[in-house]
Amino acid sequence: MTKTNKGNARGHGAGSPWAIPAKGWKDITLRAWKEEGRDNISLVASGVAFGGVLAMVPMLGAVVLSYARAS
Repeated sequence: MTKTNKGNARGHGAGSPWAIPAKGWKDITLRAWKEEGRDNISLVASGVAFGGVLAMVPMLGAVVLSYARAS
């Protein structure tokens, strides 16, 4: 988590998301964009998606074999 300057944190003391001003949402978006670049979120997400698709291959084979056996 990044540290923000209290004087520059727009909407920092907001009680709900509806209380955050538009400039505060802009600050949040920019911080999230910078963090995404540092944490390689897109690389992790692509690895999870690849693993999920790869896991479907044996599952599809099991479904086909189960159907063939039941027929």
